[in-house]
Amino acid sequence: MGSELVKPHHLSRKAVIYVRQSTPHQVLTNQESLRLQYALRERAHELGWSEAEIDVIDADLGLSGAAASHRQGFKDLVSRVTLDEVGIILSLEVTRLARNCSDWYPLLDVCGYRECLIADRDGVYDPGTATRSARAARSPRWISWSALNSPPKTVGMSSRLDRIL
Repeated sequence: MGSELVKPHHLSRKAVIYVRQSTPHQVLTNQESLRLQYALRERAHELGWSEAEIDVIDADLGLSGAAASHRQGFKDLVSRVTLDEVGIILSLEVTRLARNCSDWYPLLDVCGYRECLIADRDGVYDPGTATRSARAARSPRWISWSALNSPPKTVGMSSRLDRIL
């Protein structure tokens, strides 16, 4: 099952699977999540990448996504996207990539600039055009992702929280 968003220029670069779990305990006890994350290799195949063009970054296993400062795998991912080496980032859920706006927005910006797609189990997203695959458009996760990550929404939520607190 491919995606209308995947173009030849994406396929000419690597597909990178980003694998992360937040704590060492989760790495040991939640093997199903690990299995599903590594199985994204099949999703990359379905989208058109050959085995030789798929890389896995799992250096951040057992590390919280609260900040990127201590996650070398995430830093490597952003560097590779910046160097135009990556055509698509695959993650079980987009929230595996970053948990805060100071890490999330720069990743989205560089992905948009370098025409790097982001995919999770619900679909494929193009940060450069805010386009998503038809499958992703129906996803509650996409609706939440796009709503929570639009600057007007985050500014509005922030001001409402300030009033409450």
